[in-house]
Amino acid sequence: MSPMKRLSSAASIVALVLVVAAPVARAEGAPAPGAAHYAQGEALLKQGQVDEAAKFFLAAARAAPKNQAYVQRALVLRRIQGLRRFVAKNELSKRWVTSARSLHLFYVQSGLGPLAVELDTVAHQRMQNATSATWLAEAYLEAGQNVEATNLLATYSGQSPRLAAYHALALARLGRPEDARRVGQRAVVAEDADPATLFDVARLSAALGENEKALALLRTSFERTPAAALPLAKGRARASSDLASLAALPSFAEVLRTQSKVKQTCRGGSSCSSCPNRGGCGK
Repeated sequence: MSPMKRLSSAASIVALVLVVAAPVARAEGAPAPGAAHYAQGEALLKQGQVDEAAKFFLAAARAAPKNQAYVQRALVLRRIQGLRRFVAKNELSKRWVTSARSLHLFYVQSGLGPLAVELDTVAHQRMQNATSATWLAEAYLEAGQNVEATNLLATYSGQSPRLAAYHALALARLGRPEDARRVGQRAVVAEDADPATLFDVARLSAALGENEKALALLRTSFERTPAAALPLAKGRARASSDLASLAALPSFAEVLRTQSKVKQTCRGGSSCSSCPNRGGCGK
């Protein structure tokens, strides 16, 4: 199958999250074929112009069909366009929820807070449950809409440690540390907590000045993250303003060297649909 035909194959949620952060090799000397198109696509994506960005990623893949980073990026954006059309045109269903979750993950991991808020507002209007509240709260925090997050979470923060962490984090950002500590007492992580919950409670702990606790949670989060997703998780930690207080600590650099303890089942690649190990990569 040619690289361009592969652009139409299905991609899983995992592929969407991992490929978005895939580094692109930079050739020394003259610009590589397709590099200008790729750079323009990245610039447009950062502005939230998904459809325009997709055109430039496709042009980059056509200019350099052997560049797997370009081809995979074009694949992801084409898949995202399809999900956006499906979510916009269809009513609530199991497939709609799965599609909305894929889009939510892509928007959050790509730093597209406003698009995540727009999507998750619709999702929460339709679903009205703790799951949709979690999506919308995460979107609000990504977009810096802390007042909106506190208003939403006044109803939901008691329903899960992650929601409590989001509520407390929004309060801390608003300069209300005592309220944040009170609400944050609900953010008690279980022994088998997933890496996303651990990461978010670590953000809260750092925002409250509990650096040792934050570092311990972050280390465990990395240990429970599949190896293929670890570079993305560590990149988010480095970029997180909530973890900025840890950046100058030698122990933070040490935590960033943490390796995954999750059994490796992923063979890599851009799609899970044909992988015999699919379903064995954890959450």
